[in-house]
Amino acid sequence: MKYLILIISVIFLTGCGPISIDWPEYPNINIPPPDPPQLLTLPNADTNVSLTPEFSWIKAFGSTGSHIQVADYSSYQNIIFDSEIYENSIIIPEHLLKPDTYYYWRVSNSGIGGYSNWSLTFWFKTKIIIN
Repeated sequence: MKYLILIISVIFLTGCGPISIDWPEYPNINIPPPDPPQLLTLPNADTNVSLTPEFSWIKAFGSTGSHIQVADYSSYQNIIFDSEIYENSIIIPEHLLKPDTYYYWRVSNSGIGGYSNWSLTFWFKTKIIIN
């Protein structure tokens, strides 16, 4: 048993996945990826949003990390921000988002079994800045 834990720990630390272990004493141990996260903030259809918003979500059981994308098209053909992190929240750095613009965001979870599907896509609109 301690060898199984050691191997799974090494796989966990190296980020490999999805995995299937086939040892005589542990036949076909398949570890599925985690479920997609539940998005919290920014709420869907939020308007008048800061140019440095904070995003947060609830990770699914078994998640060890997250992957967030923010784009200016719902098809994600032009990704503005793309990051893999261990936390369940992040603040977008300055100068990436433009005023009075629609954006879309989504998150996936990662775990020993690989990456989850993407969460639902939420949209938001940044505030208008009058000089």
